[in-house]
Amino acid sequence: MLFMNYRNLRLTKVFEEELSKIIEKELEFPGALVTITSVGFSEKLEHANIGFSVFPSDKAEESLKTLNENKF
Repeated sequence: MLFMNYRNLRLTKVFEEELSKIIEKELEFPGALVTITSVGFSEKLEHANIGFSVFPSDKAEESLKTLNENKF
């Protein structure tokens, strides 16, 4: 059980770092700063929930649309 927790923590950290790089280098959010705040995986690592913040907050809907258009 400890191994799975450690693996999940490592994977979470790597995903957080890599998603941040992708957002910074490959996506554009005019007038907004978008940052990854959390990453969580399902038990079997089949799905991920990604939390993010947007500044200023009035650009949140537009930023979410951009993120959804660039899912992979």
